[in-house]
Amino acid sequence: MSLGLVGLWGEWHTWPYDRDTADGYPDLMPTDATISTLINAFDSAFDNIQLEVRYPGLAGTQTADIGFHDDSWPYKEHRGGQLKSMTLPRSMNGWDDAFTQIMLDNGTENRWTTHSIGGEARPEIQGSLYANYPAGGGQVDDVLAATELTHISWMINQTGAGGYSPADPKVAAGVRKMGYNLHIPQANFNASNGGTFKVGVTVQNDGVAPFYYPWKFVLGLRDSSGSVVKTWDTDWDIRTVQPLKIRAFPDWNAGADPTYLDFGRPVNFSANLNAAGVPAGNYQLVLRVRNPLEAITQQVLRDRPASVRLTDWIIDRWRPAYPLSFANANQGADGWVDLGQVSTTGTCGGDCTAPSAPAGLAVTARTDTSVSLSWSASTDSGGSGLRGYHVYRSGTKVTATPVTGTSFTDTGLTAGRTYQYTVEAVDNAGNVSARSAAVSATTTGCSGDCTAPTAPTLTSTGKAATSVSLSWNGATDNVGVTGYEVYRGTTRVATPTGTSYTDEGLTPRRATPTRSRPRTPRATSRRRATPSPSSPRRTRAAPAWCWTTSTAARPTRRARRTTWASGREETASWTAAARAWSPAGR
Repeated sequence: MSLGLVGLWGEWHTWPYDRDTADGYPDLMPTDATISTLINAFDSAFDNIQLEVRYPGLAGTQTADIGFHDDSWPYKEHRGGQLKSMTLPRSMNGWDDAFTQIMLDNGTENRWTTHSIGGEARPEIQGSLYANYPAGGGQVDDVLAATELTHISWMINQTGAGGYSPADPKVAAGVRKMGYNLHIPQANFNASNGGTFKVGVTVQNDGVAPFYYPWKFVLGLRDSSGSVVKTWDTDWDIRTVQPLKIRAFPDWNAGADPTYLDFGRPVNFSANLNAAGVPAGNYQLVLRVRNPLEAITQQVLRDRPASVRLTDWIIDRWRPAYPLSFANANQGADGWVDLGQVSTTGTCGGDCTAPSAPAGLAVTARTDTSVSLSWSASTDSGGSGLRGYHVYRSGTKVTATPVTGTSFTDTGLTAGRTYQYTVEAVDNAGNVSARSAAVSATTTGCSGDCTAPTAPTLTSTGKAATSVSLSWNGATDNVGVTGYEVYRGTTRVATPTGTSYTDEGLTPRRATPTRSRPRTPRATSRRRATPSPSSPRRTRAAPAWCWTTSTAARPTRRARRTTWASGREETASWTAAARAWSPAGR
């Protein structure tokens, strides 16, 4: 997820209204303290999504768990009669503010090892980006060097999406160079098995970046009809498969450019499998990586609580999750990689029967940071006895060791977030049941800006036969008030950013209350604070055009929409209500 929010187009700059005021323009860029606060808020709010932000030199990015986004990749820019790179460092003819130079200046050039790097190909060169790959030409920089030194995993390229030929070998080479390139060079196992057998699989990465999410490897047996009749989940961590080699920056003084350094290594994974219950015969041992989005079906989306449910228009456009691809020619469209043939005897020594799948999974309690679950006990008829249960949150195992009872509380969650859970049983012989039916749970509480702004105190500064002039004190908010809404009765008539407004075009002798509401950025739920105390009413004869007093309304909460509303303020001649939106709503 690429972070927006700040600056022009959400690109974290306000040029030319930036900190360089020598050009006569005012400085509209937020302070470093504000930027650091925002960066840390994003970092705290998202713990299962890769985040990227433009400009590696922004305050707070040096220590935050956030990747970077190059929005001028790999472009050469003219300045003062010189043509230099906006991506590569000074040592490779880059400008001082080039993307990788900023990373070098801040010691974050290796952030890619744990956090993704992406961005946008500069629009001026999108159509010709790969015309002279790998070297580039004109205002297209050395594309290969830019790919290897930024370690990009993805890149926005509107022109390339429809303008490149899929048969162009330069395009194919350039695109395939990005991101991970996982390959399985070998797998070791006994070709004939009756019960438990061991499998070893080697995985290496010939790309420029790792795979960044903890998706799990799954092993399986495919029969002659093409059906996978048995599967085993593993605890293998795909994120540990780092690129075998990386390109050194000239600034590292590792040798003449290009110099490639050893970095990762082929990772050897192993697992003990039990072919219990598999009929005798010949099978193909297969492997794939499970995409957690496979669990998100149209029905799951339709069953979500109303407060977080997507629209039917969006749900109707759901498509199946894509499998993770390996650089193995024998990987099928379904994601399974063929590791070789194995035969089973149909016999098994010991307990070869998996427990029954847990039933009745239900949510028993929720707090801002936890979800409690319970389920009915599984049975094990194989003789070894039931060992316990593993709990999965949105496809990821959250129990390091099996839970021995039939309940579990998942902690450390985020308020106002929806999670999906399943449970599987495991016996003492290592046999694993099918997973239970999934249930969804949404934690309580507010996610984001949860404090309403203060209510403004309003006064009438002038009246005429067809207009009323209003002013009010500035409301305050822990995030910031960016504007107000002025209402005449129940109709919004203006959204000023300042603290005054003149309502014109009115009809004499019409008694209509007017109110004003402060506005801040959007959030995810609407609440209103306790009403402000009413000031004493004044009594006097009202001229024909006077605006009469309206009683302050009691604050109410409305579901679905994420707005925060402050209380209403009553004055002698009109009422006001304050409402604000939080920028942290998701």
